[in-house]
Amino acid sequence: MSKKRVVMVDDSVLARAILREILEGDDDMEVVGEAQNAYDAIGVVDALKPDLVTMDIDMPGPSGLEAIEWLMQKCPVPILVITSERLGGPSALGFQAIQRGALDFSPKPAVTDTEATVRLRNLARTLARVPIQARPTQPPPMDLGTRLTERAPASPESLVSNAEVVAIAAGIGGPRALSEVIKRLPKDFPSSVVIVQHMPPRFADGFARFLRGLTAVPVSIVAKGSQPMVPGEIYVCDGSIQPRVPKRGELVGDPSPNGKTSADILLTDLAASHGSRAIGVVMSGSGEDGASGLLAMRAAGCLTIAERVETAIPNEMPRAAMKRDAVVRPLSAELIADYLLGTLTVRSAKTTAPPSELKFNG
Repeated sequence: MSKKRVVMVDDSVLARAILREILEGDDDMEVVGEAQNAYDAIGVVDALKPDLVTMDIDMPGPSGLEAIEWLMQKCPVPILVITSERLGGPSALGFQAIQRGALDFSPKPAVTDTEATVRLRNLARTLARVPIQARPTQPPPMDLGTRLTERAPASPESLVSNAEVVAIAAGIGGPRALSEVIKRLPKDFPSSVVIVQHMPPRFADGFARFLRGLTAVPVSIVAKGSQPMVPGEIYVCDGSIQPRVPKRGELVGDPSPNGKTSADILLTDLAASHGSRAIGVVMSGSGEDGASGLLAMRAAGCLTIAERVETAIPNEMPRAAMKRDAVVRPLSAELIADYLLGTLTVRSAKTTAPPSELKFNG
């Protein structure tokens, strides 16, 4: 098997040398090019067509954020952002980069930090396998009424939901996909939303701030112990907390098994405690987390959704759910919020609106 080819973009010669040593510590990866600014990066990437680009953000001239936007439009490639702690923490710039097209981010590691270097090497290897397509030009925004009648897939009577909770599972690539869902939720969204996003605990605060910048729906981080689950609020977890839902209306934060939050545990809890009064969603990510939990939810009569494997980046998590026949409705990330609103809105409107106002055009 051929090695994965990497281009590094960083204005620091020392930083590039350290990163090269880390990446080439993996026998399956080789650094084939370097650039010290955004201008050079565009030419080098276009010429070498690498499997992965590592991108610094804080560089002279155009920033790494601008370079990411250009690359994703003209020469799409998996991008791993390497951020610096000194610019307000790694997550602030990292999530900005994800919005512009990067797949993930990592703080700059010291070569002596064995745990951090292994984590970065594994992340780079995973991202280098992800196929990337050019980001489509975004259509003009539509108001909610237009979105529900013109864009959302039809919601047959059997799929109209009385869900009290929407649980969303995502991994690598998840923040970008999640942003397409969260930014479309109205401030009066009727259900609680619990998100399991695979990420280190130190990024949880930045992730919550990132989501708050997208929506008027309140966003909070799940704390240890028991707390009421409030309709119309979004709950996120850091990697040290495992969300559990032992009974309706209660959200419990337990220590996570092996320091990693499990979507399967959350979704299986919801199947047992809420039955059909919950919706499960599996989005972009690597691995198979969420597949067995989503299957349990479908068996309990829940509406289950997965991001379409054709659009998920990477698509291993939704693909695993599809293979287990756990998915009622596969949808692109841009349509998931509209479909949720459709299933929830139809039910609440049935008693107050004439049938003509409730019709969905698929």
